[in-house]
Amino acid sequence: MTETCGAGLLSLPCLSVVVANYNQAHYLPGTLEELANQSVRPLEVIVVDDASTDDSRAVVEGFIATHSYVRLVRQEKNLGVNATFNRGLEEATGDYIYFFSADDHVTSDFTESYLSFLAEHPQAAFCFSNPAEIPGEDGEQRDFSLFIATAPRAFSGSEMAQLLSRSFFTFTSNSVVYRRHALMETGGHPEALDWQADWFVNHVLAFRHGACYLPGVYCPTRVRGESFSARGLADAQEQKTRVLRALDMLRQDEYADVAHAFREAGVLPEMSLRALTWAAASPAHRGYLSAKLLRRACAFSLWSLFRPLLPHPARRFARWLFGGLTCRWRSELRGGSGSRAES
Repeated sequence: MTETCGAGLLSLPCLSVVVANYNQAHYLPGTLEELANQSVRPLEVIVVDDASTDDSRAVVEGFIATHSYVRLVRQEKNLGVNATFNRGLEEATGDYIYFFSADDHVTSDFTESYLSFLAEHPQAAFCFSNPAEIPGEDGEQRDFSLFIATAPRAFSGSEMAQLLSRSFFTFTSNSVVYRRHALMETGGHPEALDWQADWFVNHVLAFRHGACYLPGVYCPTRVRGESFSARGLADAQEQKTRVLRALDMLRQDEYADVAHAFREAGVLPEMSLRALTWAAASPAHRGYLSAKLLRRACAFSLWSLFRPLLPHPARRFARWLFGGLTCRWRSELRGGSGSRAES
């Protein structure tokens, strides 16, 4: 194992991992072991404890005794996920940063795979991969291919806008490794957006700098009904507030360079007919609507209606079929911003 991600044969830039924890002491030993067993170990693992009331701090301190690159940052008040991640961003020193929930997982080649490809594409703001879910405590892992490319690929900002306008996927937050200075330039995760913060900042960075894609699963996430985002999405009024707030932010001067790309790509924090209704009913936000957004929201809503009725293999086939329909367009992108050849 390479002891630091800047030493040894790979000479990779260094990764800071920020582990957000609130009362998840029973997950922490496994999480910290997975990070310790990386083929290329992170420069540092920063556990930001958001005022836990269990024995989380004792667990981390016990691990620190034998792993000097791990450190604990304590928040005396519970401030929430985005404030926890932003505190980690302030504390981090690596070239790259990864935000990790204490109950998620990473494969042993996660660090090496991500940093190797990001090092080849210094213009990209982040790298992402295919999502995977682990239902509950011990459910069987389900992988979901995005069918973006069959080999690692880098996209420029304009290519990302085109890709997102022709595809129905989002960047799952636990699969994203950021170039730290690019994320810091955006101000980190906007806390006012709550569970929509990562959606917003990921799209800003993708349109502004471009992104890298790895067509594998490296970061399976545990899915629980009481999660931060699940609770928010279930409350229509709260979700409406966050969706419209995201559109308000796009009208600010600091996002003037990417606001047009958001609208041209036809993306919303929630791709649904109810979200279109929220925007249409507001004079301040209906200007964001477009024919493309209407078509995309209708198509996605229709898919969401029938998806639960289909067995998993049929859903996978449908995603593959849609990926095939856009494959010809993707092959016409000029050079893929220096990306590897696509098979």
